[in-house]
Amino acid sequence: MNKILTFSIILGLLPFFVNGQYCITTHKFTWEGDTIGNKAVWKVNDVVNTYTVGNTQVKVSLEDPFGVNTTTINPSDQNDYTKSNAYYGPGSLMLQTTSTTSNQPVCITFEFSNPVILQNFYVYDIDYIARGRPESSFQDSMSFASGMNGRNVPLLLQTVSAFPTYQIFGQSVRSRYILNSNGDINHFDGRGAVRISSGNVAISSFTLCHANGSQDDGVSNSHAVRIPGFDFCEVGIGSVSGKVKNVSGSESYSGSTIQLFDTLGFPVNNASGTPFEMSTSTDGSYLFENVPFGIYNVIQLNDPAGSSSVEDADGGNDNKIRIILDINNPDAVEKDFIEYFAPLPVRFGSLTTTWKSEDEVLLDWFTFSELNNHFFTVYFSSDGINFKEVGKTMANGNRNSEKQYEFVHRPGKGQIFYYKLSQTDYDGKSVDLAIAKIQATRPDYDIYVFPNPGSDFIRLGGMEKENETTYIIYDALGKMISKGVVLQGSIPIDHLSAGHYFIRFTYEQNQQISLPFYKK
Repeated sequence: MNKILTFSIILGLLPFFVNGQYCITTHKFTWEGDTIGNKAVWKVNDVVNTYTVGNTQVKVSLEDPFGVNTTTINPSDQNDYTKSNAYYGPGSLMLQTTSTTSNQPVCITFEFSNPVILQNFYVYDIDYIARGRPESSFQDSMSFASGMNGRNVPLLLQTVSAFPTYQIFGQSVRSRYILNSNGDINHFDGRGAVRISSGNVAISSFTLCHANGSQDDGVSNSHAVRIPGFDFCEVGIGSVSGKVKNVSGSESYSGSTIQLFDTLGFPVNNASGTPFEMSTSTDGSYLFENVPFGIYNVIQLNDPAGSSSVEDADGGNDNKIRIILDINNPDAVEKDFIEYFAPLPVRFGSLTTTWKSEDEVLLDWFTFSELNNHFFTVYFSSDGINFKEVGKTMANGNRNSEKQYEFVHRPGKGQIFYYKLSQTDYDGKSVDLAIAKIQATRPDYDIYVFPNPGSDFIRLGGMEKENETTYIIYDALGKMISKGVVLQGSIPIDHLSAGHYFIRFTYEQNQQISLPFYKK
C-alpha cells in the first residue's frame, strides 16, 4: 500500500521550503485518448517511460515488489491490465492489481526534470466490496509521497465530495469497509475521488501507491483506480553571485571554494545532479545559475591563502550567508565574503587527497617556507560544514626550503569526504590553510524502508542480511524513541505516534545508516 523508496543515507530534520513559489508556465499532463496535451501512452507490461511536456521531461516508472500488477503474465479476472485508454476510457490510466493479501503495493513515480508545483492530481474509484468471499473482496487503499532534491515534501490531500467513500490518514487514504456490503461506485463518481497537490511548494518527484487495504477480509482477483491527466507548473529559478575580497575592497581573491547548501546542511544539486560548487575566478567572483527558489546557505569552504575571514555579506563572520530566492528576490547578488590579508608564518603549497588503500585516505601537503611553525591539525567532515579534529602532524619550526608532509585517515563509509588543514605557531595562533574533498570509491547504497508510510511495522529492503540487525528509532528532532533487533525482517512501529521518524542501523562492517520513514 506504500511506495518502496530509496533515501539518501543521512540523518537530518525535515526540510523547510520557501512559501510563495510561483508558476512560470502551467502544463497539463494527459493520457492516451485525450484530445489535448501530450497524450502519454502506457502499454501493458510497461515499466518506465519518459514523456515531454513543455520544457519538462516527465519520467514515469512503476514498481511492483509483490508481483500483483496486472500484466499479460498476471491478467485480471476480466483479462485486462494496467494501461492507458483501457476499461476506464480515453484520457486516463487504469492502475490495477490482483492481491493475495492486504498491504501489497504497486507504485507509480513521476520524476520531473524541472522543479514543479503539483496543482491538480486526482485519483478516482477508491471504493470497496466486502462480500466475505475472497474472489470478490477488495478495499482500495492509496498512499502518496513527494520530494525535492531527495527531501520529503508533505502533500495536501482533499476530498472532492462532501460524502467521500474513504478516509484520509496523513499522506494516505483508505476506503471505508463494512463487512458483507457492496461499496462499489462508478469510476467517475466524485465520492471516490481524492485531489492531491503540493500547495505552493516545489517538488521534483511524486509517487502514488495502490494496494488492498488492511481491513479487507480476503484476496482480490482485481481492483483498480482511475488516474486522469493532471496539471503542474514549472516554478521560478534564480541565481546566486558574489565575490571574495579584502576588507578595503581593493583586491579580490581567486581559488576560494564556494558551495550551496540547504538549511539542513546538505549540498544542493543542480539539474545534472552535481553540487552547486565552484572556486572563485581570477577576479574573486562566483556565480550559481538556474537555482530553484528556496532558502539556502552559501558556504565559503576555505579562506584564501594568507588571509583570514573578517565579515560576510549578512553581517556575520562564520563563512556562511543565508539567502532567500523567491518571486521578489530571484537573484541574490553581492553575497560577498570579506577577508583580511596578512603575512603568514607558513608559505603554503597545496593539499591533495588520494586513496591509499580501499579504506584509507592519504593527505599530503607541502610548504615553501616556515617561520615559528609548531604543528598542523587535520580536520574531517562528511558534509563540508561540521569538521572534527582527527590528528596532528608536528612541523619543523623554521626553514626556508620546501617541506613535504603526509597524514593517513580512515573515513569510514560514505559518498563524499572533506578534509581541512590548519597551522598553529608557537604563540598559539592558528589559521586554516586549505580544504580538500575526495569522492568515495564505493558505490551508493540502495537500501530502503517499506512500507512507507507504515502503520504497524516497517522492513528494510535491499539488505542481504536484515535479521539480527540492531536499530534505533529517532523522532524528527533527533530524540531517541526506541531501539531493538530486527526479528523475522520486521520492525514494530505500532507504538509510535503519527509523524516523521528516522531509523538508524548498522550495515556492512559497522557502517551507520539512517533512513527516514513516516508513521501514519
